[in-house]
Amino acid sequence: HATQMAGLLSWQEDVLAEIVLRLPFQSQFLVFSVCREWSTIRHSPLLWSNLDLSRFNPNDAAIIFRGTQHFYSQHVVNMNLRGCSFILPEEFTAMLHPGLRTLNVRGAGDVISLLALQSACANTSLVELHVGWRSESDPGPGGCRLDPTSVFRAWPTLPGLTDLALPGCVNVGDDEVRQIARCCPSLRSLDICYCRNVSDTAVPELAELRGSQLETVNFRCTYVGDRAMHSFADHCRAITSLNISCCELVTDASMAHLLQRCSHLRTLDICYCGGLTAATPELAVDVLAEAVMLGFGGMDISDDLVRRMSLQCTNLTHLGIGGCKLLTADAMGYIARGLTKMKALNLHQLTTIDIEAFEALPLTLPQLQGLDLSGCNGPTCPPWRIILLMQQFPYKYDD
Repeated sequence: HATQMAGLLSWQEDVLAEIVLRLPFQSQFLVFSVCREWSTIRHSPLLWSNLDLSRFNPNDAAIIFRGTQHFYSQHVVNMNLRGCSFILPEEFTAMLHPGLRTLNVRGAGDVISLLALQSACANTSLVELHVGWRSESDPGPGGCRLDPTSVFRAWPTLPGLTDLALPGCVNVGDDEVRQIARCCPSLRSLDICYCRNVSDTAVPELAELRGSQLETVNFRCTYVGDRAMHSFADHCRAITSLNISCCELVTDASMAHLLQRCSHLRTLDICYCGGLTAATPELAVDVLAEAVMLGFGGMDISDDLVRRMSLQCTNLTHLGIGGCKLLTADAMGYIARGLTKMKALNLHQLTTIDIEAFEALPLTLPQLQGLDLSGCNGPTCPPWRIILLMQQFPYKYDD
């Protein structure tokens, strides 16, 4: 035993730090107290390079944050403060430094969000920036109401920024989208869902300037329409993920143009797009054979389309067909037999399907993790059996 301990003590500090990183946070403190040599690990830059407080309760997160702020802030490279609304502006400012590469302050409050956007002006090495509400299911009062106009006007060119998320920032509009397009030459991912002032006016400029590298775009619940889809079809051939759910102004014609040209699409969410008919899901199933996520919620799709999907889109891991009133238990059978890679199913408000069809799904879908059956309380679906299924397979909307 003594020989083994001596060998452990001789390991390099970076090797020990790498091991400690894989332990639960509470266990890390036990490692520090083993002996004097191991107590020095707490000063390793590697140990503090990734600060993720989103997984802790507020009390623990506050203790860790303030300890890091006083002793190790300059070591932090990736900082996730999602949901940390306890942070004071002066505390947050003290954590900012030029070496910071990724920053997530979603749900940390409007003042912190504004400071985070301002920090981009002084930190041109920033690669990833997430600002806005914590999640769609936990937006806070009125969403994120920061006024970003003056901040975006002051943005310099940010050569390294590849991932920008502003979900729920209700005051972000077309002028901000234009400025983002001009300032972020390396932008690959943009999330502006629920930015209600975004319309077709600015999106063509975004597509023309950054379309060659844009891969992931979320326009959910904005006012983009056909002009935006046509510009994406013409300029964004590399796009792999597009979310336009609840965008009422998009029609079948522009989506047909986009689907025929953007062959790399692997994720497409068109749930509750009131301007679309069943023609768009039909075409999507035909041309997106390699898709991993499709969202057709609220559309008039048929059992036969689900059958074709189960034969042609066998790589699907996520599917949203909640609110599709024409579907029957036959559709559930097609999913169970053909889409065996499925991990998340959104089947809310399918009130005409019996409980046995839902209960059969996990038996043939070994990778299933999330199942949304909210509102499926029809005459043949006892509420307690629905609740039991959803507890066994909790559906995470924000993943």
